[in-house]
Amino acid sequence: MLNTKNLELKFLRENQLDSKVKAFLIKDKYNCNYVTGYTGEFAAAIITGGNNYIVVNSLYAEQVKQETTGYIPVVYSDDANETIAQILENEQIKDIAGEFISEEEACSKYRVKSAVKKNDYLTEKRIIKNQFELDCVKKANQISCDAFNHCLGLIKPGITELEVAAELEYYMKKHGSYHTSFDTIVVSGIRSALPHGTPGEKKIEIGDPVTMDFGATYRSYCADITRTVFVGNPTDEMKNIYNVVLDAQKRTTDYVKSGLTGAQIDSYARDIIAKAGYGDCFVHGLGHGVGLQIHEAPSLNRRGNVAIPENSVVTVEPGIYKSQTGGVRIEDSVIVKKDGVEVLTASADKKLIIL
Repeated sequence: MLNTKNLELKFLRENQLDSKVKAFLIKDKYNCNYVTGYTGEFAAAIITGGNNYIVVNSLYAEQVKQETTGYIPVVYSDDANETIAQILENEQIKDIAGEFISEEEACSKYRVKSAVKKNDYLTEKRIIKNQFELDCVKKANQISCDAFNHCLGLIKPGITELEVAAELEYYMKKHGSYHTSFDTIVVSGIRSALPHGTPGEKKIEIGDPVTMDFGATYRSYCADITRTVFVGNPTDEMKNIYNVVLDAQKRTTDYVKSGLTGAQIDSYARDIIAKAGYGDCFVHGLGHGVGLQIHEAPSLNRRGNVAIPENSVVTVEPGIYKSQTGGVRIEDSVIVKKDGVEVLTASADKKLIIL
C-alpha cells in the first residue's frame, strides 16, 4: 500500500480524538479509495483507534488483500449494513462519524448511540493534492496528450467519429491508462455544437471541425483534455470562433491562481467571450476539479464561491457552440499555484490545426 494512505489514516485518527467519536465509516467509493488504496467495487471502510476493516462482497476479498495494508477484509453475505453493525458491536463502538443520510438512519442501521455526519470531510480534503496524487494526474494527462498527437496522423475525410474515439482509447490503454476518465467525446461538423455529444457513425468531411474531449487514468487518477481541429480549411466564421475560444482559454489560464474563487475565474473567461459577441453560445461552466473523479470540487462556474487552493487540479475549458454551424472547446488541466498554474496538457498543441 502507498505511504500516502497511511497519512490519511493518521489524519482520521487525529480527528477522531478531536470529535470524540470512536470510528469513521466510509462508504463513498472514491473516499474509500483515497483512504485505503482499494480500487474495487462496493466497500465500506471502518477506521477505528485500533483495527481497520473493509467490508466487501466475496468477489473482492482477495483484491483488498493485494491493494491495502493494515485492513481486515470482512465479507458480507446478504446485508452489508448488518455486517457493519456487527463489527461496531464487536468493537464496542457506540459513537461514529461518516457519510450518512441522517443521524437517525445511521443509528438505526448500525445500532450506535450517536452518529456525526461528515460526508464532506474527505471530499474537501481531496481538493488539495499531495505529491503522489499530482504525479499520477501528470502521468494521466501526458498519456492523453500523446494520444492526441498520435491521432492527428489518423484523422482524415472518411474516418468516423467512432473510429477516432477508438484510436484515442486504444492508444491510452496501450500506453498505461487503466481505463478512460469518462466516455470519450468525438463530434464533427455541425455535431461539434453538442458540448457532450456521443461519437457516432458520422464520417468526417472536408471543412469539418472535430472536437475531442477525453482522458486517461493512472492509478485511479483522472486526466481531462479537449482539443478541436479542422479537416481542411474551416469557414471564416468557424476560424473566428476558434480564435475567440483560444484567446479566452489562454488569457484565463494566465489569470488563474490560488485564492481566486471559481466564480471569479468563470466570469473572467465569460466576459471575454461575451465581448466577442458569443456570450449566449458559452453554455456551461468554465471548469471543475479533477482527481479520483473526473468532476470533483472545486467548481469553476457561477456558483463557485470557494477560493481555489494551491495544489488543486482544475480544468480551464471555455467553449462556443452555434447550432447548425459547429462548436469549439479547448481545455487544459492545470495545477493551481500561488502565482499561476502548471499546465499539464501543454504538449498537445492548441494552435489552429488544419489536417
